[in-house]
Amino acid sequence: MFTLVAHFTRFMQYRRIFVYMMIAGWLSACSKPDTEAPLLEPYVDADSHYRGTPYTAPDYWVADNHTCNINEQVVITSTVDENRYGTYTTTYSATDEAGNTSVVSIPVNVILPISDYYDLEWKAYDTCTSGNYNYYGLILDCDCGEDFVTAANFSNFGLSAVFNLPVSGTYYQFLTLDTTKAGVTFAGTATMSPAADTLNWSYIISDSISSDVCTSVWIKE
Repeated sequence: MFTLVAHFTRFMQYRRIFVYMMIAGWLSACSKPDTEAPLLEPYVDADSHYRGTPYTAPDYWVADNHTCNINEQVVITSTVDENRYGTYTTTYSATDEAGNTSVVSIPVNVILPISDYYDLEWKAYDTCTSGNYNYYGLILDCDCGEDFVTAANFSNFGLSAVFNLPVSGTYYQFLTLDTTKAGVTFAGTATMSPAADTLNWSYIISDSISSDVCTSVWIKE
């Protein structure tokens, strides 16, 4: 009797091991390796940011078919220089528990706020065909439109050289000068430096008799 019980007990143990092995085999056959990267998508395809203000990357959406806390695995890096206009890149990456990684990048344009042009004392250095001149120019807010500034005292002409100038360009870095007053025409352009501390002008002052070709550097003081 004892031998029969012992054989039965051993049989049940083997049977249990066999069942466990079968279940493990089924699970192994049914489970698939995780080869899908997380779904990662910033809320915007491109971003704009005003120079001189703190930058925060746009928010994003992320999900994964296996990893539940995938949001904690998102890493954001950026090349943005808050103090210089230009085009930069913000990159989002997410890696799930299986090591699958998604990477998405968006361009970020750092642009000039129009207030970067405002200054009552732009120190000006002109090099013209008629000679060299040092003086102070000024640029103020303009009531004539959202993308305009009021500039004055070109080539030390004083209040006779007060113009409303349009601001343009991808980063709002250009001023356009194209005005005639009292028979004198001022025509040219200026480019703001990336750090918004220098304006580089190229313009012509002309009347019915002569013209003066100038390059000028205005430095914000």
